[in-house]
Amino acid sequence: MTTAIGDIESRVIFFTSDFLGVNPTEKISLSTKIADDLWADGDDALEFLEKFSEEFDVDISEFEFNRYFSTERDTSRFFVKLIFFIFIAFCLILFNKFFIILIFLILLLFFKRLFVSPQFSLTVGDLVCAVKTGKLSDEMYSYNKPEQA
Repeated sequence: MTTAIGDIESRVIFFTSDFLGVNPTEKISLSTKIADDLWADGDDALEFLEKFSEEFDVDISEFEFNRYFSTERDTSRFFVKLIFFIFIAFCLILFNKFFIILIFLILLLFFKRLFVSPQFSLTVGDLVCAVKTGKLSDEMYSYNKPEQA
């Protein structure tokens, strides 16, 4: 028995909205980004993908989680960035601007990981494609991955 495409989409949207606690009619479409739009990150995103895999019988063994989601440790980057920029602003007031720019560039080189976000976004449309193919992997196209030159 084949399942209609619209039925798969509505099941994935319902599962996503139910698991993440959002209203499906207001917030979710095929281009909705799981991390950016629905705020699923870290352990919550990992649990979501595991339940999605079980619910829809999708293989996620080749899916590189860290390319799409931050870890719980990475979510503290916001506060590190905030403190960093407050420090730079304070130093700009007290010291020579050239000296501050030099410090900023050195710190940026050493702490680059604090300023780099995950490379790609996983969308609801990607999940629908995963249900159709039975596999969620990085080779799948995304509704919002950057265009390859």
